[in-house]
Amino acid sequence: MKVRGFDPGDSNFGISLLEIKGSKIQILHIGMNADTISNLTETPQLPPKSKRKKKNPNYRIPAFLDQLRIYKKFLVRCIKEGPDLVATERYMTRGIKGKSIECVSMMNGIAASMLTAKGISFILYSAASWKNSINRIVDLKELYVKCKKHLKPHEIDSAFIALSAYMKYKTIKWQDPKCKRLVTALANELEKHEKV
Repeated sequence: MKVRGFDPGDSNFGISLLEIKGSKIQILHIGMNADTISNLTETPQLPPKSKRKKKNPNYRIPAFLDQLRIYKKFLVRCIKEGPDLVATERYMTRGIKGKSIECVSMMNGIAASMLTAKGISFILYSAASWKNSINRIVDLKELYVKCKKHLKPHEIDSAFIALSAYMKYKTIKWQDPKCKRLVTALANELEKHEKV
C-alpha cells in the first residue's frame, strides 16, 4: 500500500511517500514542498521581515490565485504517484498565528477535495493524536537529532503521519505488537535514508 503524508505549513511543508507491505516499509520519497499557499491577497506581497532574503530584496510572494494554481499542480503530481491513502496534519493553534491557520486549513481543504474526487482516501490528524503515540515507542526529538544532517523534522513528521494513517486504515491498534514493529522499522529507515 502506498501512503503519502503531509506535514503542512505556509513555509515549511514536509511530504513523504511510503510503501508498506506487511512489516516492511520503503521510503519512496521524502522532502519539503515549496509550493505552498502563504499569501491570501490579490497582489504579490513582500515576505515578512524575518523571511526576506538579502540576495533578492525585490522578491514578492505571488498573489493567492497564482499560488493556488501552483499548489494544485503539486497535488496533481501527488495523484499521479498513485497513493492509496493521503494523511495530513491539521493546524493546531498555539497562541496567535494569524494567517498561517487560514493558509494551512485552506491547503488541507483543497487537498481533501482534489484527492477524494480521484477516489484517494484522505485522513486529517491533530499533532497530539499521532505524536503522543509515536513518542511512546520512539523518541521523536532524539530521532530529529540523529537525522538532522539529512532530514528536517517536518519531513520526519510527514513520514510518521503517513504511517499513523496506514495503521488507522488497517485498524492496527497502538498497543498491538505490529504497531511497535512498524514504528521502529520506519525510524530505522529514516535514520539510514539518504536523500537523492
